[in-house]
Amino acid sequence: MKRHRDNTFLAVAFGLCAFFCFALMNAVAKVLSESHHVIEIAFWRNLLPVLPLMSWLYISGQKNKFILIKPELTVFRAFVGITSLCVMFAAYQNLPMADATTLIIASVLITPALSFFVLAENMGVHRWAAICFGFLGVVIMVGPSGAISFWGTVFALSTAFLHSVLTVILRQIRDQSGITTTFYFMTFGALVLSPFVLFVSRPFSETDIMYMLACSVIGVLGQFCISSAYRFAPTYVIAPLNYTSIVWASIFDIVIWSVIPGWPVFVGAAMIFAANLYILHRERKLNKI
Repeated sequence: MKRHRDNTFLAVAFGLCAFFCFALMNAVAKVLSESHHVIEIAFWRNLLPVLPLMSWLYISGQKNKFILIKPELTVFRAFVGITSLCVMFAAYQNLPMADATTLIIASVLITPALSFFVLAENMGVHRWAAICFGFLGVVIMVGPSGAISFWGTVFALSTAFLHSVLTVILRQIRDQSGITTTFYFMTFGALVLSPFVLFVSRPFSETDIMYMLACSVIGVLGQFCISSAYRFAPTYVIAPLNYTSIVWASIFDIVIWSVIPGWPVFVGAAMIFAANLYILHRERKLNKI
């Protein structure tokens, strides 16, 4: 199969679209989590688009999209992805959107470290120092006062780690179509959750059905965009775009829940952002981008 070349413009366009979709999906899931279990939300979010997407691939003559280049990594990515999705929904259920989003964005600091060990990407003392500085921002945001939910923090930071693992995997299967990766993520995710959803399922109102359909459609679009983004650029190009999620999350907090993020959120986000900008500066200096 022909190998794709990196294309920064396409990668950034896909990345911006992906992070907006994820922020909107999380807002919808947070609304649903007020009356439904996060496992149930994740299950239907994955199951609903499977048959339409499969039918479209057959009708459009794209049966080659079902072919896996690296089956083991794709399946592993699906298991990690569905775990990450459930944990992330739990984080948003227990925290305001801006708080959860900022903590989850700590994945941009974990990703370079994982890339060093898994992808053998170069890491110097400057990048390690920037990562440590960024995590100080996480500490400031969480703080010792206990004002932020303990379990919400655990879920959010766990999501950050899992997102970093997913990022590394996506770069390893970047020669595989984003549609292929998205299809198998949803299929395996629904299969894995199906035994559990029987114990947590609750009746859906008409409004709930509309929200769930929206969550599924937006989630599929986000998955396709992020898979495509990492096909066309390295992790350090896409990761900073994640900061746009904080803007969207803050807007949703204010508009939907009338919650204004506190100063630790902005200070923590600024420190994480500054750390990642410095990492990018080092990459440019070393002529990597």
